[in-house]
Amino acid sequence: MLEPYSLGRRVCFHGDLDRLGELRGVRRMWGQPVKHLENPIMGPETPLEAGGAGTCASVMRDVETDGFRMWYMVTADPPVGGVCAQPLAYATSKDGLSWERPELGLVEHRGSRRNNLIYASEGKGVSSPGILREDDDPDPERRYKMFYCTQAWRPDTGAKTASDCRVAFSPDGVRWTPYANNPVLPILSDARHCVFRDPRTGRYVCFVRLRIDGEGRLYYRHGDRITPDHLRCVGRVESEDFIRWTEPELVIAPGAWTSPGDQYYSMTAFPYEGAYLGLLLVYHRYAPNYGYLEEQLVYSDDSVHWRPAGNGLFLPSGPPGAWDAGCVGAGPNVVMLEDRILFYYTGTPRSHGGGGPASAPPTALGLATLRRDGFAYLQPPWHEGVFVTHPFSTGEEELHLNASAVGGEVSAAVLGEDRKPLPGYAHEDCAPARWDGIDQVLRWRGRERLPSGAEVRLELRLRDAILFSFWTGDAGR
Repeated sequence: MLEPYSLGRRVCFHGDLDRLGELRGVRRMWGQPVKHLENPIMGPETPLEAGGAGTCASVMRDVETDGFRMWYMVTADPPVGGVCAQPLAYATSKDGLSWERPELGLVEHRGSRRNNLIYASEGKGVSSPGILREDDDPDPERRYKMFYCTQAWRPDTGAKTASDCRVAFSPDGVRWTPYANNPVLPILSDARHCVFRDPRTGRYVCFVRLRIDGEGRLYYRHGDRITPDHLRCVGRVESEDFIRWTEPELVIAPGAWTSPGDQYYSMTAFPYEGAYLGLLLVYHRYAPNYGYLEEQLVYSDDSVHWRPAGNGLFLPSGPPGAWDAGCVGAGPNVVMLEDRILFYYTGTPRSHGGGGPASAPPTALGLATLRRDGFAYLQPPWHEGVFVTHPFSTGEEELHLNASAVGGEVSAAVLGEDRKPLPGYAHEDCAPARWDGIDQVLRWRGRERLPSGAEVRLELRLRDAILFSFWTGDAGR
């Protein structure tokens, strides 16, 4: 028998439903973010962006201005010292759609500092940076943290210099200082780096790219000879201080859930309502170093053991002829707003490796938006169905829903140990939710809150409606 639990957070439906309750006449559906109609929202505008704009963009909400900030990679053109490198550029926006490139005067390029470059990592480039803001860091010079890979290559041969992983710190996100004892990890990882502080452990977590052969041996150190037979996969490292990092561990092996030939390029992961979600960048390879990239949703209870969430692609490439028909790749973080989640992503009509029309434009930045808690939802396939929770302990709290019920309704009955409604808490007593809203409060006749101190079940009845999540009290705020 299941022990009663407490609704201490939003109850969402992207995880293991057996832990939550019973489905009767409803089924779980999977959501997808909606691509913005004006995509791409940012394309190349300067010589620095000749190779593309918004690559590996980290976007954050600017709490001081209520706008948005973005850090992204560009390719230095022409090469510096015979070597191409990727400095870090910076842009701002009032609405998250129209972006400005401020002239900051920090990094010289082509004999001028009139550009929006902010960091060049001593000329070795800044590849696939992951940026984190922590206002509670006791050292104000470490308010912003960056984990990145150095990468440069010779334009005549395409040969890359040895890459490694480094960190840098900033008080304002614009003026960066590299850690004096870089590199922090002597590994080869030139895909996006997602970094966050785990709310459970307080440790920093970062996902890196590794290679693996047919025998299960990993390749990521300097001196490791990488061949086309070594497949891309996702590794994980962690740190207590953002400086000393653990050795990488394999967390998602190639072809674990998709087609056998698929590889996993990188992953954007983030804590979400008591668990972890990830956007796994799937590399569908059709020839050595040629293929296309799309995002799949994955789920974890601990950020180490992952499993697929959904029955298809979460962020697919566009249709033939579209600006993002070849490859898409989300940035290393997502933007959580009160009512929706923003996914900024790079798109191109070309395939990985450069295949595609010779006249195809370079990479550009797109935006896709998902309703809050819209990763998965419950919906009756026909007219009506119910979801019954396992027993949980209640306080004298309100019951909140994130639901879409225009033309239908969602009601709740509070069931006792005998699975019968408590007096005054039947469906007939409930004033149901009958509109579309991310925070709708249910009430019963003369009762605005759940009964206090009881161990009960909720029976949520959906009639021509969709339920995204529910919670009690302030847990969902």
